[in-house]
Amino acid sequence: METIHPQGRLIALQCGANVVMPNVTETAYRKQYELYPGKICTGDQAAQCRSCVQAKIESIGRHVSTGKGFHGDYLKGR
Repeated sequence: METIHPQGRLIALQCGANVVMPNVTETAYRKQYELYPGKICTGDQAAQCRSCVQAKIESIGRHVSTGKGFHGDYLKGR
């Protein structure tokens, strides 16, 4: 999202998105996964990318969950 607009992730979250996928591929291998020109953050370390994305999310009053998310537990009671 941020490759096409500098605030792309935040815009997406404010329009209803609820998942952000930071780039956690090891820096040495990122160029091999560059699927389109101008992809952002190809030189960042994974931890650097995570803290940057987290700060952006928190800047709009949201928080990053550390929970598992949906994993089907609600079906156990049926």
